[in-house]
Order: sequence, then C-alpha cells, then structure tokens
Amino acid sequence: TCSDWSLPLTNFEEFLRADDQPDYPMEFWLRLSLAGPLDRERWAHAFWSLVATQPFLTARLRRTDAGRWELAAGTGTPCMLRFEPAPARHLA
Repeated sequence: TCSDWSLPLTNFEEFLRADDQPDYPMEFWLRLSLAGPLDRERWAHAFWSLVATQPFLTARLRRTDAGRWELAAGTGTPCMLRFEPAPARHLA
C-alpha cells in the first residue's frame, strides 16, 4: 500500500546521506517569485493537498536490519512551510 513501502538508496543517495553534517546539512529551500498578491491560505491548502498525494514528500530514511539505509514511507510532517518577504534587492 502507499502507507507501507521502502526502496534501497542509490549509490548517489548513499553519498548524500553520508555527506550530511551539522555545519552543512543536506536540505534544500524552495524560493518562489510570484507576481501579484498571494492568498496564503489557499496556497497552503494547495501545498498540503499536494503533499498528501505524493508519498516521496513525506518519506524518511531508516536503517535496515542489515545496516543499509532505505527510503521508507513517512508518517509525519515533511517540512516547514514559511512565508517570508523577499529582500528589496530581489524585488526589482
């Protein structure tokens, strides 16, 4: 089922996991530039509706009994959603 799945990591994914360090975490930010007003409530609803239908957006890493890492179905919140105004230099 969609709520119970796992996949082994590829060699590149293993490298990314091993390269994750407190000073240089393996995470990413998504920056959007929009024209016109933003209805934050509608945008957040659309975002979380997408997350609910895409299992990879909530997936987690877990270690198998054999000591390997795998990507597995997640059950928690996948990320933090935060709205911040762009710095003035980016608005031009």
